Amino acid sequence: MIGVIVLSNYYKNIGEIAFLGVILLVLTRVISEISFQLAQPMYQILQHLDPDGSFLYIAIHHILQGLFAVFVILVIAQVFRIPITLFGFNLNDWQYSIRTVLRFSFFWLFLQGSVGVLLMIFSTASAAFHFPLTVKNFIGYFAFQILLSGTSEEILFRALVMTPLILYGKHTG
Repeated sequence: MIGVIVLSNYYKNIGEIAFLGVILLVLTRVISEISFQLAQPMYQILQHLDPDGSFLYIAIHHILQGLFAVFVILVIAQVFRIPITLFGFNLNDWQYSIRTVLRFSFFWLFLQGSVGVLLMIFSTASAAFHFPLTVKNFIGYFAFQILLSGTSEEILFRALVMTPLILYGKHTG
């Protein structure tokens, strides 16, 4: 009889975690869609900064997405009295983090440039960008990839989704 109760609680906890996960994933989708919708008019106003459409629209989208995710995280932290540091927002080893990001950025620039050149020389596959390859477009697109894409995604998916799931799982487990 005790085994049945334990098993019943186990499935109840799994169901609750799965339900929380679905709610959080739907929330991430809503945040992403709202960010796209709000980025459009902002991009039209600022389009003169990126006339080829190479980086500005996705940059605005990711900035808004990150800001909305941080806002939701702050609300969750306040409502459930969760320290913001548990979501990964801290300055621990920030100098090491900056050095690591800079090293990776230079490595990534070299890797992408090398692969692009190799594709152009030895392959029929196109290494073409979806925009004219100017210095401004390349720097803007590369800066977006290095600075905004991963940062926004980490806040949205790791901090907003994974942290509550892990904390709830530890609470119910």
